[in-house]
Amino acid sequence: MKMQWITTAAVGTLAAFCLVAAASAQAPSSPVPANANAASAAGKLHHGDRLFVRNAAEGGMAEVEMAKVAQQRGTSADIKSFADRMVTDHSKANQQLTSIVAAKGASVPDKLLHKDSQEMIKLDHLQGAKFDKEYVKVQLAAHKDAVKLFEREAKHGKDAELRNFAGSTLPVLQDHLSMVTALSKNMH
Repeated sequence: MKMQWITTAAVGTLAAFCLVAAASAQAPSSPVPANANAASAAGKLHHGDRLFVRNAAEGGMAEVEMAKVAQQRGTSADIKSFADRMVTDHSKANQQLTSIVAAKGASVPDKLLHKDSQEMIKLDHLQGAKFDKEYVKVQLAAHKDAVKLFEREAKHGKDAELRNFAGSTLPVLQDHLSMVTALSKNMH
């Protein structure tokens, strides 16, 4: 009786092993993600283009969020006018970039970088001239970086749509840089 039980158990184990082996042979070697088309489309973007998308999206989002605060807290008409322009221009550019990237099956970041979140907290605690000065300081640095980023993509980007987007957006960013440079000079 004991021997019959061992034989039955061995045959059962062997049958289970064969079923697992057969199933493994038919299954793909690696699972296919549900968003395989999106992943392969995003994978088609050159590394430099992906970095551009990430940096441009994060920077553009920060510009809009900080400008909304400046629309409320800015003390001068010049600051508020600049903030209005930032909301309008960067919202438009953000939408264009999102559309280009979505057509390629990818997406843009949807939250602020830690440093931008920290800056938002800082701005939220400032009043009057201190707010204006900090906002202009941050915008000056951000627009210097943005102009460099968009110049590099316009010249060296591998994706034609992103290269064209960068080239057509660059004059707007250069105008922003001129505006915030003038604001900065007027504050001293």
